[in-house]
Amino acid sequence: MFALQRVILILVFLCISLDPLDFSKITEQIYNYVPLSHASFCTRKLNLTGQVGCSSDINGNSGVALFMNESQDIIQTLSSDISSSFVVVVNVEQFVNTSLMRYFRSTTNIKGLIVFSNEEENYDSYAFSESSKCPNSDYSAYNLTDQCDLDAQWNPAGTEYSYISWPFPVVLVADVNNTIWTSMYECFSMLNREPADDTRCMIEINNPMSAVGSSETCFRRQYLMSLHISESSEIFCDELTGLNIILSVTDSKNHSRGNNISNYARSENSSVFVLTRMDSRSIFERSGFSSQGVLPSIAVLISVAVHLMGQKTLKNSQFEKDLLFSFLDNEAYDFMGSSRFSYDLSSGNIARYTGDPVIWNNVYAVIELGELGLSRKRDNYSMFFMLTDNKTYNVTRNLTDNIFHHLTAASETNQKVDIKRPLSKLRELPLPPISSMQTLLQNSPRPLPHVVLSDYDRPPFLNKHFESFLDTRWPPLDIPTADTILLDFANTLADALHRIVSANHEPISSSIAYPKPSDIMECFSTNLGCDLFKMVIFLCVVWID
Repeated sequence: MFALQRVILILVFLCISLDPLDFSKITEQIYNYVPLSHASFCTRKLNLTGQVGCSSDINGNSGVALFMNESQDIIQTLSSDISSSFVVVVNVEQFVNTSLMRYFRSTTNIKGLIVFSNEEENYDSYAFSESSKCPNSDYSAYNLTDQCDLDAQWNPAGTEYSYISWPFPVVLVADVNNTIWTSMYECFSMLNREPADDTRCMIEINNPMSAVGSSETCFRRQYLMSLHISESSEIFCDELTGLNIILSVTDSKNHSRGNNISNYARSENSSVFVLTRMDSRSIFERSGFSSQGVLPSIAVLISVAVHLMGQKTLKNSQFEKDLLFSFLDNEAYDFMGSSRFSYDLSSGNIARYTGDPVIWNNVYAVIELGELGLSRKRDNYSMFFMLTDNKTYNVTRNLTDNIFHHLTAASETNQKVDIKRPLSKLRELPLPPISSMQTLLQNSPRPLPHVVLSDYDRPPFLNKHFESFLDTRWPPLDIPTADTILLDFANTLADALHRIVSANHEPISSSIAYPKPSDIMECFSTNLGCDLFKMVIFLCVVWID
């Protein structure tokens, strides 16, 4: 979808040369390219009716480099010189200033924005989220008032940056030792601060995005283009795709097989799903890390799944319920993953993908791992909460209480973390707006026994960098023992699941050895090429078409 991506620092002056070799040397001297490995571009995205994100013009955007020191200084410069075009350079503190960014978007002479970040700096003091104050609320199982108009906001740090169609390209530059910033600033100071002539330090951003306003228009135009016979057809609509992953532990006692898979039946209420989302988002490509949001839940679920699948009890089919682990992709984009998961449960597609038939009628209960990375201590125990939709709970009380019972029993046995229900007055609250359970509750043909495990029991989110390029630090500075807490929680969850699905509802006999959640978090946060990620794991993969 990108034609070209680059950021160039240009020294602009009148140049006349008849010698091509001389001109080549001059070109090398006046152009300074920012390495793409340090740059992350804000990209354009389309939905059905409109577009969000950023794009440069087809030939790039350029303007006089303008460094921001004080907001009043730059506002005065922009308003007093409306005939010139500028590319403004800011730091993270200035970029998260929503009032300043609103002013920038309203001006006509800003042609681009460069945001410098330094991974060695501590941005924890900046509460900043690129999402809204009530994320995904348009697709909530509740009406907007019940979901969002509460005593406290779910995401008070929300800026809605990811919902904005920016009028100019924006680039995030990671500059650990400030070498790129220093080079740009020296050029700016020498030529732009008090110019002696027409020579200027300029910046050019090339990141043109091919788009046509909305998905509907894009696909209609793509279809018309496909009718034209040519050797190479242009692709204008790059679909947002992903995959759901399902790991299954099944018991032959819960099935009856005929001659083919279509006759392969599963007993009613025979399956327990444990799921989590596995994606986040940022306006900047490759920057939705979610180190304190999504990644801890993924790490816990992988660790628990590997541990349980190695237990003799499950290997010998000595269990009462089938256990399935699901990782849902593209949840950050309007619950796409859980919507596809719900569709596959309704249509029987999971049987086609995995060889094991699972439909809604087979689902005994669903346990979702919400945000788990920022648990707070109370009475020397790390606190986690069992959340439910109260109306559904009142209908499914017996089955849901059974899940509560085993989670509580495992918590009391392990004595490392405290997993409990919220106080009575908090149980009337809706599920968090980012919970995948909302989609499942809307699509389930019957009331669905469920539990959402979370590190908070009420708004706001504990993660003040929810869906933000700033959510990169693990472990959190204020929770240095976060890896130990995740391991304690994972062992407790593994014990509870073993009690739920085993025939005798007995505790698990061993603790997690490898991989621990900390091993997985290390791979995610510091070493994507780690040996753990190179292990061969047989997965059942569900594509989102």
